[in-house]
Amino acid sequence: MDAMKDSGIKWIGEIPSSWKLIRMKDCSYMKGRIGWQGLTADEFIEEGPYLVTGTDFDSGHVCWDRSYHVSEKRYEEAPEIQLRIGDLLVTKDGTIGKLALIDELPGKACLNSHLLVIRPLYNQYVNRYLYWVLNSPVFQGYYEQMSYGSTMNSLSQENIGDFHFFVPSITEQERIADYLDKHCAKLDKIIANLERQIELLQKYKKSLITETVTKGLDKNVEMKDSGIPWIGNIPKHWEIRRGKYIFKIYGGSIKDEDLSDSEISGWREINYFKVDDMNRTENGFEMVYDNEKLFTRKSYVPYTAPLILIPKRGAAIYTNKVRITHEDCLLDPNIMGLRTSEQIEYYAYLLFARSLTDIGDISTIPQINNKHIDNLKLPVPSIEEQRDIVTFLNKKCELLGRISLIKEEQLKAMQKHKASLIYEYVTGKKRVKEVV
Repeated sequence: MDAMKDSGIKWIGEIPSSWKLIRMKDCSYMKGRIGWQGLTADEFIEEGPYLVTGTDFDSGHVCWDRSYHVSEKRYEEAPEIQLRIGDLLVTKDGTIGKLALIDELPGKACLNSHLLVIRPLYNQYVNRYLYWVLNSPVFQGYYEQMSYGSTMNSLSQENIGDFHFFVPSITEQERIADYLDKHCAKLDKIIANLERQIELLQKYKKSLITETVTKGLDKNVEMKDSGIPWIGNIPKHWEIRRGKYIFKIYGGSIKDEDLSDSEISGWREINYFKVDDMNRTENGFEMVYDNEKLFTRKSYVPYTAPLILIPKRGAAIYTNKVRITHEDCLLDPNIMGLRTSEQIEYYAYLLFARSLTDIGDISTIPQINNKHIDNLKLPVPSIEEQRDIVTFLNKKCELLGRISLIKEEQLKAMQKHKASLIYEYVTGKKRVKEVV
């Protein structure tokens, strides 16, 4: 067994003394499509050569039945990116560094403009080994160093070409690839199973909430048609009311120059919520304030809590973040606050069940405005029933939350274990015996 030596790269540490350091562009064929040569979606057809995109990648392989097709003419325009068995594909933007090995080729195939094809030259490495190197913290460390202090959201061919990595003999590379193929496949099954369990728990939670806030807790109560397609029947004694009769709506309009993180004479300390703050919760919908001290002019009067908070525009609407704050606060322009004299948690559950994308306009830039809330039809039980529903759902959702948290921690542990396993073998800290 080799002695170990310092790699000289902080995120790699020690490596076997016999391993060589190589640079990708010195021993690789790397090509990507230069633009689209005028190719448009209108040219995608049902048959013909495959056009592979990053969305076709699935667990390190290309899912061919999801791929687009292009004409023979378009395929022949770019021979340098016509695919072969054994090629390694890398996404350069979008989900950066997503990988697929071409282990089967059902027909002619080429790339879209967001991918790079890599082939080894001069017998320095094999793509099956490189696949695991690029899947490891070795490549992640390189990417983080390159993007430090920037907002880089893509990898150029030049960036990838400058990547350095260590290689053992071709024979050992094959052994490492065989070992990681086998053992990571087992871990992937466990990870996929945990992800599926978390997804099912989330779906069950949404279903439970929807059923409870639209049908109530009494399974024997007489029902009536609500007249609202997504709700269907509701208890006969419930009302249907529009949002304008339930909520007082607040919208943030504070200017950046009227906020300060240091105290200014005549200004007051406030709680100020941004969309990013909506990622922090405890006890269901309850917002967690980050305790950052902010001050503003006294002309800005905080909104009186409690408030339901929802995003007003942008991608945050798709995440269906419905939150509650019990602290008086001001809001940034991308958050809407809703106040009600009734059970605020009941309406938070109701808005969560409805889904924010169904409330607002997502035809262009996703947005929710006052008119959407004013015209929203909602089922309204008595205040006493609202309290009972909230008590029931709080208890159930707390239990589901605890189970989900356990599953999420198990998932993180398995993902961390997989990353550690790959790292140890592609840096030589663990070696594969000749017989796996």
